[in-house]
Amino acid sequence: MLKKTFKNYILEIVKDKYQKIDKNFLSKTREKINNFDRFLDVYSEDEAYKDKLNNFYLELSKMVLDEEAISLNKINFIDIFIDILCINKGADKQEFSFDWALEILNKLNLIKDNIYKNININNLDGIQDEKVKIIVKGLYTLANPEDTDNINIYWDNISNIFITYLELGEMLKDDISEKYILKKLNIDEYIRKIRQNYESKINFKYIPASVLKITNYDYLDSDETNEEEIIGFKAVNEQYTKIKLIGYAGVGKTTTLEYVEYEDALKYDETGKIPVLINLITVDTWQSIEELICRKLQVDKDNEEIVNYLLKCEKINIYLDGINEINISSSKNKQEFLITIEEFFNKKENQNIKMIITDRDNDELSVLNDLDTFLIQGMNEDDIEMFIEGNSNPEKTEEVKRVIKNHPEMFDVFTHPFMLKNIITIIECGEKIPDDSSEIISIYLNSIIKREIYEKKDDYAKYIDGILKYLLTKITQSDEVNVNPPISHFKLIPIFYEYSDKEGIQDFNADRMLNLLIKLGILREVEFEKYTFADEQYFEKYYNDIINEI
Repeated sequence: MLKKTFKNYILEIVKDKYQKIDKNFLSKTREKINNFDRFLDVYSEDEAYKDKLNNFYLELSKMVLDEEAISLNKINFIDIFIDILCINKGADKQEFSFDWALEILNKLNLIKDNIYKNININNLDGIQDEKVKIIVKGLYTLANPEDTDNINIYWDNISNIFITYLELGEMLKDDISEKYILKKLNIDEYIRKIRQNYESKINFKYIPASVLKITNYDYLDSDETNEEEIIGFKAVNEQYTKIKLIGYAGVGKTTTLEYVEYEDALKYDETGKIPVLINLITVDTWQSIEELICRKLQVDKDNEEIVNYLLKCEKINIYLDGINEINISSSKNKQEFLITIEEFFNKKENQNIKMIITDRDNDELSVLNDLDTFLIQGMNEDDIEMFIEGNSNPEKTEEVKRVIKNHPEMFDVFTHPFMLKNIITIIECGEKIPDDSSEIISIYLNSIIKREIYEKKDDYAKYIDGILKYLLTKITQSDEVNVNPPISHFKLIPIFYEYSDKEGIQDFNADRMLNLLIKLGILREVEFEKYTFADEQYFEKYYNDIINEI
């Protein structure tokens, strides 16, 4: 990356000529120098080009340090620009020469057909654009980079060369921006992590949801639903660009978005679309959607232009999960944030960007009620069977089906994917389904902890109940705390160590405990190194345990 000093020197070299060409030269020139800086940053890591660009850095350093004049030979990397222009403009690559460079300018429509073959470097009257004249002079100097003793001619040549670099870089601006952004984002790692996280889940494989299109309060007005109006979410997702998904707790809103994010990641090489799933439970102060995207992509806020570029080029799909879970305590600030969401969705520039938002309801406390809205349906008998086959141990599948069939009175509970997943695990662990559905969460958590202790032989599992109740005690000490707030790794780990010290646990490893809780699906990472209980009902279970012990 060019140091600020380098950028200032380049500006000094070119400003006089740019000032004569463009009255608004200063801001535009700085932009072009920043773009040139990105060009150097991106291509200096390319094996084919890095030696030449490293020579440029060395020579520029000498000039800045005023040790000696910059060598025209050693800063000559115009062939790199021409190579990339050929790739982008579909021209034939050749060994660099002045005549070939003029041919490229002709293909870029900078020099007209009837004059480019007859240009004489000493007579450029056929070129009307003063900027193009400077570029031609720069190309000539780069094709004939003999150093000169005449200081005035030398600096004239240098200024022509740098303007040539800046202008050719401007022609490649989109290509440079994309490569620079992908480098800064480390997008390959980002996509790999989405795939890995989804595929590493120990249970709860996605069963495509069925949805019902509704208008405002339609779904509240009738207990009857026309089955012909129910359609698969996959079809809806392919048809609509903007979608609002609603449904009761545990019906599969978050799981649906996680699956969509995963599918986007699988297709990234084909589509170039970057999925960004934002858990709104992490939002506790007003922020712009662009800032939230920066946080998710781990982009410094000072580099918000990266996100703006992704939006402008429609290279991003945005999924906002849980309007009902927003953690902003001030009702005024929360309302301002909801307005921000609506404005972002409705912004003309974002009309072609894929967006999905989820909420519990579609009422006056929600947003985007005029958006194409779909109510996630509970699973039917066929869906339940598919879910059991996809989410149970193959050796236990028939037993799970038999037990569930013998409890028709709990059919409404089985239609919720979250609850059905818990029930499958209870059966697999040899426990009985409770008559009271409110006991399912406790029995499920007790079952997986016992399984981890006795079957998996993980000695950390015996501390799970105690450490989670201790965690709840700590995070609910504030009167203003919302249900299931996110907690950072920075705060979580010390709390775990406090518990281990209190209980006298020897050689305790807090990160190992955190990884176990994530593996079991009790906690989940909702943002980089920020965690919540995987479901609000887990939070409530341990909170109630604390209350009952008081």
